[in-house]
Amino acid sequence: MNKENTFLKLTRWMCNILQWLYWIVVGVMGILFLVSLFNPKWLMDLLELQFPSMFGPLTFSIVVQDFHGELSFSPLALRILLFASVVSLSLMAMVFRNAYLILKTADGKTWFSQGNTPFQSNVVRMIREMGIFLILICVVNLSLSIVLQALGLVRESSVEFSMVPLGCLLIALSTYFQYGISLQKDVDGLI
Repeated sequence: MNKENTFLKLTRWMCNILQWLYWIVVGVMGILFLVSLFNPKWLMDLLELQFPSMFGPLTFSIVVQDFHGELSFSPLALRILLFASVVSLSLMAMVFRNAYLILKTADGKTWFSQGNTPFQSNVVRMIREMGIFLILICVVNLSLSIVLQALGLVRESSVEFSMVPLGCLLIALSTYFQYGISLQKDVDGLI
């Protein structure tokens, strides 16, 4: 990877931009969570506002059905959703942070890189962490669903588990990269 590939450079920039966008949204959700703790009525009123736009009324709403089929949304449900969004969005930001650092480390452009090869212990660690973060996002969403149902705030919910196989794949890939590190050390020892 001595020569900079345009695709890799664009991917690295995209990962960095997505990482910072996720961190910005985490900050906004964290602020909204703190506001919901101290002034939930103001936040609930804000969520019910209609914002005029050139395409007609634009509304933001979160619809939750309770066990009786009634549409309701309580400040407690809002706090739980905001807290879960802070956690899951932080995990997603860490996935893109690691992807960005992997691409930089493989090019030898970080302070902890050991040359310009993808077969480095830090790369393996970050790939494994990405897999764990993706699996944890599903765990957070499942926990959110269980808590909302246990508190009687929702009647039914759905959880997306598509990130679990991707997380498992990344963890499996990290073992292959670890094997690649040992092979590279053997080859370097022969030279």
